[in-house]
Amino acid sequence: MPDIASLSLHIQQLEGEYAWWSTVTLWLAGGTALVVVLYGISTYVANYKNGQLRAAQSALSRAKEEQLTQALKEKEEQIAVAQAQAARANESAAENEQKIIELGRLAESEHRARLRLEEQIAPRRLTATQKAQLVQLLKEEPAAVIIVSRFLDPEASDFASDFESALQEADWQTQRMKNHTAKKYGVFIGMVAGTSVAGAKRLSDALTAMSVPHEEIILSADDPTISPGFQPDTLYLLIGAKP
Repeated sequence: MPDIASLSLHIQQLEGEYAWWSTVTLWLAGGTALVVVLYGISTYVANYKNGQLRAAQSALSRAKEEQLTQALKEKEEQIAVAQAQAARANESAAENEQKIIELGRLAESEHRARLRLEEQIAPRRLTATQKAQLVQLLKEEPAAVIIVSRFLDPEASDFASDFESALQEADWQTQRMKNHTAKKYGVFIGMVAGTSVAGAKRLSDALTAMSVPHEEIILSADDPTISPGFQPDTLYLLIGAKP
């Protein structure tokens, strides 16, 4: 027959092990709940900040439009004054001709200023012609690229999506990363130092042919502005903030 003392000791050991694992289970359950709560809070804050960013961008666009309207009004007033002065001038044909020339220069200056302001306000997008050109230039030798855009930057994200759709149509393998926090402005083609990636030069040449300003840069595998970090032997197309 089994020894009662040894059985009792074995039962006590099992009870102790059961109590320990029960405690561990409770701690793990509590930790999981905390992670869920923190994830919910971070998601709410990110969405809230995204809403604030869009509101600020809308306010900026309205301010620029108001500035443009005011500038045009002032130019129109200047033109009206100049025209009135020209109408009253009865001195000579040469003087009147000079005034007409000045009015033309003023109107041309106003037109250029309007175009510059409209360009500053408008978001960056690839035209249908540029997308077709990108496909035509790259479809013969497809490669792979990771397209990176700035965190909480809808304008940069939309611009990156234009590149992604065109590259996919050219049979390139693409991935997206939307969490870059670096304060870079413009478009960049990058690779980790010491690596050579197929397709980098062809992509750069294609952007040049499309009249898309860009720079070729060396990336660091330890860059803290993106997670996961930049990987060797990988081609990156980085879409920074609008200049």
